[in-house]
Amino acid sequence: MEKQLLFKPDSILKRFYRGPEMVISKQGTALMFCDERLYRNVDEAKKNVVMRRSFDNGKTWSEREVVLSDTNIHISGGLSSALCDQETGEIILLCSRGIVILSEDIDKWMQKCRKAKPLRYWPEKWAHENSSASDSLAKELVPGFKSEKFLLISKDEGNTWIREAYKITSPVNPVTGDTMKFGPQFTGIQLTKGIHKGRLIFPGRGYSRGGVFHLFAYSHNYVAYSDDHGRTWIPGGLAQNGTGEACVVELSDGSVYLNSRNESMRCRGYRAFDISCDGGLSFIKSGYDTMLIEPHCHASITRYAFSGVFENKIVLFANPAVKSNTNSHYDGKARRNMTIRASYDDCKTWPVSKLIESGPSAYSSMVVAKDRSIMLVYESSDKQEDPHGIINVARMNLEWIEKK
Repeated sequence: MEKQLLFKPDSILKRFYRGPEMVISKQGTALMFCDERLYRNVDEAKKNVVMRRSFDNGKTWSEREVVLSDTNIHISGGLSSALCDQETGEIILLCSRGIVILSEDIDKWMQKCRKAKPLRYWPEKWAHENSSASDSLAKELVPGFKSEKFLLISKDEGNTWIREAYKITSPVNPVTGDTMKFGPQFTGIQLTKGIHKGRLIFPGRGYSRGGVFHLFAYSHNYVAYSDDHGRTWIPGGLAQNGTGEACVVELSDGSVYLNSRNESMRCRGYRAFDISCDGGLSFIKSGYDTMLIEPHCHASITRYAFSGVFENKIVLFANPAVKSNTNSHYDGKARRNMTIRASYDDCKTWPVSKLIESGPSAYSSMVVAKDRSIMLVYESSDKQEDPHGIINVARMNLEWIEKK
């Protein structure tokens, strides 16, 4: 195994990096994308979307390239999901532009409105629970601006990008009939088997009930799928409640396996899973995998191979493998021990594991290159109290993972 540093925080330029996503193009180019946070390393920071590329299966990488940015300090561009359509060769990014509301913006608004400031608050939580006030504040910060989601599509290995509209129908709560909040997140896949062959799938996260910011009871994962090469998208079925930040893989029979961060108090400290047998339209099998311990963090998953001598249902999974029992949905100190695991029976068991990083580590994305090498891009840190900041890529082969 070999490791390379792809991004490191720059305290002088005030750039911080999070949320890596990697795809392999039809021609074999590895494209690694992430959010570049400006001025401060928090979720609500102003962001650019940046990338680095490798044309030799991860041996060397290009310099930092900016994919999406904005000159307005209160307008942020973010990356939601990425995938490659292996039939057309197009790289598809789901991106967004929105208004950045910082803590100091909320402070000034509260002072102006003569409202008491909470002792401790999280801007994202405040905006969710005070939607009317948040909308008013956003209009003051950037008059006339509307948040938006759109696609960036490259037909030339990431050299140039074309903007296209993101067309998706609104998901509906199957019980109440209400429209639900839903947003794709993280690396998508393309199905290669069965009647849904060619279908593009983004994993996503949503809420079956609005109002109070509550990650446990009303948070559900979904998928969004497209049968026309990404031009229109349809929300798929509802996964079990108390899930968030999913990774997705196709199983050997063509079914869709969704593996999720467990936000609920049920089976605390273990990953949740849901399986769809109809291409993501519905999820009929759900449970918790007690072999996959977790500290409430995003994970990554990929199929190793479907054909030839590797037709043996190998799936690879990676996450910071620490079991956390905290009552909070977030346990930053437990985000360490980045570990890669191998399953030989379509995610039923995980008999092989290998430690990649013993120190702080968090979000990741994993791909298999054209030469069958495995690349895992992941967040790490040189600060024990913070698992984020540095983005590394580890390159290895299956034999190294299997070797005891």
